[in-house]
Amino acid sequence: MGAGIPGILILTDQPELFKQYRGFVVLRVKNPEEGHMGQVAAALEYCKSTSQMILPGHLGGLSSDVMNRLINESLSRPAHIIYAATFEKEYPTCAVVNRGILPSVKLAIEEKRYDLLELYKTLDHRVVRFADQSLFE
Repeated sequence: MGAGIPGILILTDQPELFKQYRGFVVLRVKNPEEGHMGQVAAALEYCKSTSQMILPGHLGGLSSDVMNRLINESLSRPAHIIYAATFEKEYPTCAVVNRGILPSVKLAIEEKRYDLLELYKTLDHRVVRFADQSLFE
């Protein structure tokens, strides 16, 4: 993928559903009740590179254009978190996140604060706006 961003991780509480995806790393989410916060923690704990792209499984129609734009934005104007949004909605699970946020993510989990977007807004973040809402449906 991009500089400092490794391949794709699939994070799930049902890894058996993803056995057919060769070339992808499939990780079992330890505590599904932690939601997206737990998924980001798992990705950053597994990943040893500077940053990790995370993508939501329920937005299967995401194009490579969206992914490339997030990666390019992370390279051209770095921030610890760069996530996608439209003018109607924000998508904190469609993001490039820096490994440096892992302590904040772990603390939020320890304190049972599972709102990923709320955490992002307290950290060094940037929003990448997309005009077309249909890219995320």
